[in-house]
Amino acid sequence: MFGWLIWKKQQLILLTGYDESTFKGNKNQLTKEMGIFSICYGIAIIFVPIVEKFLADWVL
Repeated sequence: MFGWLIWKKQQLILLTGYDESTFKGNKNQLTKEMGIFSICYGIAIIFVPIVEKFLADWVL
């Protein structure tokens, strides 16, 4: 949800440490990259424990 808000709705307030007065870059590119990163990170947080549960006995 946060990744979508950052990427599509450009809610830069959700980025920790973001200060509009000191940022000198492309805000559209920043929101796209950080939004996609947040979505991928969230998916990894959900699926890593599930995969670990199924593969732990097989690997060890």
